[in-house]
Amino acid sequence: MPNKNTISFFGPAYYEIKIRGQLHESILENFNITQYIEKKNDEGYYISSFVIHIIDQAALSGLINNLFNLKLSINSIRKIDRPKTKNHSKANNKV
Repeated sequence: MPNKNTISFFGPAYYEIKIRGQLHESILENFNITQYIEKKNDEGYYISSFVIHIIDQAALSGLINNLFNLKLSINSIRKIDRPKTKNHSKANNKV
């Protein structure tokens, strides 16, 4: 019986990615970002969270490399269920 907690890197999936900093509008347009939220943390830094549909492991690796090339620090990457709606917002709430 397969373990339901095992992560599969085959096939498409949605990922929530959190980075330190803000994403420029052109980046939002170039990727298939489903949800995007910016918040300031207690230290005054922006934490950007976005949900993106990735077709396979190679595409996920490419996205990570693109974020690295943009000098953005990745806080977390988490595989999630399909998001409900498309949402883009900038919030001044603290993280």
